Amino acid sequence: MIKEDARISRSKKALRESLIQLLQERSFDKVTVKDICAHAGINKMTFYSHYQDKYDLLDDCGKAVASRWLAEVKARLRDVPVDDLPAFFADTIITATDAAMEMREVILSIDFKSNSLGSEVLSSVLENVIADFVHTFGERYTFAYEEEYIVAFLSGGFSKAVGATIHNGHYDREYYREAFRRSFARLIRSRVLEKE
Repeated sequence: MIKEDARISRSKKALRESLIQLLQERSFDKVTVKDICAHAGINKMTFYSHYQDKYDLLDDCGKAVASRWLAEVKARLRDVPVDDLPAFFADTIITATDAAMEMREVILSIDFKSNSLGSEVLSSVLENVIADFVHTFGERYTFAYEEEYIVAFLSGGFSKAVGATIHNGHYDREYYREAFRRSFARLIRSRVLEKE
């Protein structure tokens, strides 16, 4: 993997941070590329050398958050005893939910209510987190089904649960943590994730 030039990294980071800050003030449809560039102190030509449009930048924001978080999760996951994986998985999803709830207004401002762009970004981030988790889990377990189906199943269910939590604003952290832990433990016990 080729390391990105430091100037490019700084420009992209400034643009991502500017978009997030602007989304705290107004909805995504009201934010323009011109606004983002002015806020970041970067010209539009530089913006377009990195991104096709503001949707591309938004996608990069989600990927950047997921990438940092995934690296931390993956490093810790390798040392988790198999019996502790359901609790670890639940804690991982709860940490994602915590982060999403901190960004709730931003997520809602990117049209989450109409179940379009905001939910796509959220689903994409959670799918990446769950895919990496399942892949790492697969290094220690043998699956009864293809990894891609397990990822689709888990990420679909958990992203809907997290999305509903963001939408309605009701978040009982311990209740959800225990529900996620029980769900994942049930999947393991029912041999959905492990070959006989």
